[in-house]
Amino acid sequence: DGSERSVSNGFIIVSTEATSYEFDHVVYDGEAEYVTPGTSVEVSVKGVSSSGNAANIPEDVTYVTTNGTFENGVFTAGNSAETATITAMYNGKEAGTTTINVVVPDKITFNNSTITVPYGKTVKLDMAATYGVNAVKMNDNDVKFELSDDSIGSIVGFDFTASNAEGAAVSAE
Repeated sequence: DGSERSVSNGFIIVSTEATSYEFDHVVYDGEAEYVTPGTSVEVSVKGVSSSGNAANIPEDVTYVTTNGTFENGVFTAGNSAETATITAMYNGKEAGTTTINVVVPDKITFNNSTITVPYGKTVKLDMAATYGVNAVKMNDNDVKFELSDDSIGSIVGFDFTASNAEGAAVSAE
């Protein structure tokens, strides 16, 4: 490059493992690491060979969970706020574990201080929950909403539907 290099050495790691596509273990990729009790999240599971290549997961791999259930790629947290795990078992041995934190959020906030909803239309109430600095995925049963005036509309889960009554006003505190 026209001058002496600032780094004179390099460090290279080379695997001597033979290339393999035979199943060795699983890796998990979850939608969320922190969830509230009873919340469901997608968790994808991928098979990996001993050399790090993608491998098909054998049909006889089973999954054992603590504090929840895992079926068809969906983990549903149990009702207690404690750590949950999903462990893949193959030939009587552990073939990979992931941890999901089941927590009660420290803070729940609206992401917008004001929303505008046309008469008769429905919008999702955009909310955020955190536990420390970690984002928490919630479910529809985690928050109970009360309207000061039922004539303005209704709330089901996180969906607010405005009434058709002109002149109904809403303010959030």
